[in-house]
Amino acid sequence: MLLHADSNRRSAYLRTRLLNVRRRVLDRFGQTAEPVAAIPFADADLNRRLGELWASLWRARNRYCPQGAEPCAMLLVKAEVPQHWIGADMDNPLYGWDSFVTGPISTVVIPGEHLRLFEPSNQRLIAQAITESVEPLLGLP
Repeated sequence: MLLHADSNRRSAYLRTRLLNVRRRVLDRFGQTAEPVAAIPFADADLNRRLGELWASLWRARNRYCPQGAEPCAMLLVKAEVPQHWIGADMDNPLYGWDSFVTGPISTVVIPGEHLRLFEPSNQRLIAQAITESVEPLLGLP
């Protein structure tokens, strides 16, 4: 993927990778790479605690590593226009989720781009897809 990108995208990808390495190093020392913007109405102590919370959430996110596949079914909500990230293999139609669940994976395709998936115009479609996938489990008609 990286070899096929133009110079601007390669540069952006490498910059992102370097920032991720920096983030991991800081994480090892219990710090956060991104300063959290101060909330104007909060005092210094609350802003400090929010910064610590932000750092903790990022550490938890970065350390999370599932230890196996769950024996369950899954509903995958996908965008009609997939996002292409340099360095990520997007050729798998299930985007790798098949390594996290052993049951069947149903997919529903929502109009638009990936980063606009949860816009108000799509919320009804997503809710309907979830309802249709859960109803059989509940024995509803």
